[in-house]
Amino acid sequence: MYLYDFDSYTPSISNPIIVKIFGITNPNIAYTATGYLKVALMTTNAKYFLNSNPKAATLTMQDKPGWLEVVSVASSHLNVRYAATYKLNFTLDKSVPKIASSGSIFIDFPPEFDNISDGRGTCTTSTTSFASVIDC
Repeated sequence: MYLYDFDSYTPSISNPIIVKIFGITNPNIAYTATGYLKVALMTTNAKYFLNSNPKAATLTMQDKPGWLEVVSVASSHLNVRYAATYKLNFTLDKSVPKIASSGSIFIDFPPEFDNISDGRGTCTTSTTSFASVIDC
């Protein structure tokens, strides 16, 4: 993001530059530090920085208030390269939209689980008040 078309500025501790940037969508990962925000000074159309701070700040996102709480995640076993069954126990503070409203729950395994393909899988639920039969 480039900021430009500003008047002259004389650096001073008592006169810091404060910039508000609106409409930025935060990353979709909570409790993990982001990469570094970088701040640099350059002339318009320059290919080099006059001054820069490549590690100006990192941010750690928080869960959306009132979203969900993961109670537990359990695996039938942890042997490498063997098929396992995972049980996720979580609670929601908001209702899940019904099937008529195209409701769904998205579970994304990390890339180390390389044999999980996007799309349908096999799953069940023991929460009959949620659904007696579910599709994955």
